Amino acid sequence: DDLVVTAQEIYIDGTVRGDLLAVGGFVEINGTVEGDLLALAAEVRVNGTVADDLRSLSAGLIINGRVGDALLAGAGGDQSGPAGFASFDGRSIQQGVEIGRDATIGGDTIIGAGSVMLAGAIAEDLLVGTNLMDLRGSVAGDAQLIADRLELADTARVAGQLTYSTPAEMSIPAQVADIVRFEPQPTPEISPGPTLLDYTVRLLLILAGCLLLGWLLLRFTPRTLERPADAITEHPGRALLYGLVATLLLFIVPIISGLIIAAVIFFWGWLPGIMLMLFLTAALVLTWTLSPLITGLW
Repeated sequence: DDLVVTAQEIYIDGTVRGDLLAVGGFVEINGTVEGDLLALAAEVRVNGTVADDLRSLSAGLIINGRVGDALLAGAGGDQSGPAGFASFDGRSIQQGVEIGRDATIGGDTIIGAGSVMLAGAIAEDLLVGTNLMDLRGSVAGDAQLIADRLELADTARVAGQLTYSTPAEMSIPAQVADIVRFEPQPTPEISPGPTLLDYTVRLLLILAGCLLLGWLLLRFTPRTLERPADAITEHPGRALLYGLVATLLLFIVPIISGLIIAAVIFFWGWLPGIMLMLFLTAALVLTWTLSPLITGLW
């Protein structure tokens, strides 16, 4: 069945006959995961087989085995080479995404990382956003590469259309792809910093918005503000204590909410997870917006 495990180091040498959710410092798959793999760690290594999707968020992702379907990955890295190195709990971890020569990805692949080295085979489309892209392997579908630096080896092949976006147009060898399209990167506009007038106008707009919202609430649902304001007047000490607790929770609730959303996505899919995220965000925004109106009325 499905396995949910958290530890400092996680090694899967056998078979998980379902999905695997692994959260830890280091995750290594040497055996087989027959379902999806969702991994959150400093470093994730896949030497065995993930029969379905692989979703990974880590500083480093190294794949030398097989992923049966789609790959969605976010990782670190820099422009110094195919992968940088860092330390976590005394262990040297490799940053960036590295898909080895013997690795295969059976579905669409989406990667956002500081550096990406792809020497294996992608069975469908590829989308990469990175600082350094080192393409040595093959892509059976289309490839869209957005990079500050793009390196193409003699072994690189794209069966479909190769679309690349780099600071300057490059000379793409003919054997890499039959259809090549260059999309220039937009030049960022440097805007001047905010002035005192900008801050003043923004503050006045915020105050005007609070006044309007407060008037609407007092006009149509007065008890929404009056009831908590009366409670503060009646028990100011208790209200202060509640306020301090709420302030502490503002640092904890987003972390707990993120874990709950990740669990919902893992067990019930993306749509329920996104709906829960929107609900929790709306509740926090509503609380944040109404709290100064209540204290202002008090």
